[in-house]
Amino acid sequence: MSDIHHTKHHRDAVKELKARAPRQKCITCPKILLASAPKGHPLAITLGHLVDVDSGGVANPYHPSMYGPQCSACNYAGGARRTNAKRRGERIDDLRTSPDWV
Repeated sequence: MSDIHHTKHHRDAVKELKARAPRQKCITCPKILLASAPKGHPLAITLGHLVDVDSGGVANPYHPSMYGPQCSACNYAGGARRTNAKRRGERIDDLRTSPDWV
């Protein structure tokens, strides 16, 4: 996890995301998430970035149009997939968390 995830901007974005609606669909899978679920709960909302923030080129990764609700399983799996690709030296210009985001 990069340092960008340990900032006031990240905490504020999570608050904004949870305030959008009490129930939200994960941007990657069909799971319905609960804004009231505590961190670590399988239905808790995590912040899913549109583009990998570590890849650079994103002026403001915490603009509301740059993230959406994501279940922890999808979020952490996507992060691991991108991190492993980077470790293998693969060049990935457009790291997206969901094929639905354009």
